[in-house]
Amino acid sequence: MGLKPEFNLGEIRAQFHKYTEKVESILLMNLSYLGEQAVIEARNNGRYKNITNNLRSSIGYLIVKDGSVVKKIGFNRHGLAEYNKQGAEKGESLALKLAAEQPKNSYSLIVVAGMNYAVYVESKGYNVLTSSEELVRRELPKMVTNLNKLIS
Repeated sequence: MGLKPEFNLGEIRAQFHKYTEKVESILLMNLSYLGEQAVIEARNNGRYKNITNNLRSSIGYLIVKDGSVVKKIGFNRHGLAEYNKQGAEKGESLALKLAAEQPKNSYSLIVVAGMNYAVYVESKGYNVLTSSEELVRRELPKMVTNLNKLIS
């Protein structure tokens, strides 16, 4: 007498797919929140003189999944004066360049200040992205721990 399965393999695959989608949705929501907080931190706590607004408008983030951009925030050129659009364009360009370098089968959060003089401003003791990086380094492990608790 043999065993006869009383389940449908397609239903099992569908349940795994549904579960995977839920975990991915939570992960993307957490990365989005973290990216938003990093941009807010950088824009609100950058104490440098904001003469042209190019540096501040070059700050934004992308979320990359499997080498493709799934979310892009902060590079909005609408409502900016013509001379301010340069920052948003440079920030978006840098973020997209970095996104293209991300490996497949991974998720990446990319936060940038796209103007080439951002490092110079930081070297003079002003915060451009340093506090945002600290925020991400502090909060990401907590998010991963919470996600691991959720899925185990």
